[in-house]
Amino acid sequence: MKTLITTYLILAFLLAAPGLVSADLKVQVAKESELPVSISPQNPINSPSNSNNAIDNPSNSASNPINSPSNPENSPSKTENGVDGNRRMLFEKDGVHYFVGYFVQAENNLLNFFSPYEKRIFYTPSGSSALFESDNGEFCGALATVNGKTVIILTEKGQSALEKEGIPPFHPTDTNERKSITGIYSDEDNDHYLQYNDGSMIILEDGSMWEIDPVDQMISTSWKFGDIITVSSSGGKYDYALSNSEAGRRVRAAFIGKR
Repeated sequence: MKTLITTYLILAFLLAAPGLVSADLKVQVAKESELPVSISPQNPINSPSNSNNAIDNPSNSASNPINSPSNPENSPSKTENGVDGNRRMLFEKDGVHYFVGYFVQAENNLLNFFSPYEKRIFYTPSGSSALFESDNGEFCGALATVNGKTVIILTEKGQSALEKEGIPPFHPTDTNERKSITGIYSDEDNDHYLQYNDGSMIILEDGSMWEIDPVDQMISTSWKFGDIITVSSSGGKYDYALSNSEAGRRVRAAFIGKR
């Protein structure tokens, strides 16, 4: 199995579980067997068998509208949840920070963790520091304080849950954070069809998702479902151009992955 990192965290630096989270979180990894009891599933407040943590608890359920990706607060198109936001899950490798998802605190103080592709991966119930997989409720890691900073500690199951969503692969040669988990778009110069557009994000029929340069969003807002779009490399922060043959216009965009 691919893992996020081959060298495990030195657990001696783990202190206590944190309080409310209000800024980017770095992702580190550890073996579940080596977690301190305070943040392990052996602690009753972090056990999957605790009814407060159970996946069938209405507060934790994926069917709860508060936890749904269709909830506007949970959308990847929301500024706070994007690659330039302040709710990012970041993994550091070779001195580069990679955007691997985002988190949102719900009204009931439950934390939801989403992939960049809008899939809910983990949840942390109120009163617990543990991360549980959204599909099966298994313990996947915990929030902890390491060297005075709140981080996410992922166990082997947590890493596997990310891997199921296409995270990694990483591309260590990429220095542009926007390419960190997605690599380079490989289907340029062919005709594609617009399937979704809210002005700030466009999705094509091949599932590719594009963040539109704010400067160009007045142009992209008017583009319609079914418009023919071609993709070409560009330069700068938004390193692709989407050209609309129907409208005769183009916008700058960043490739943020495939759903």
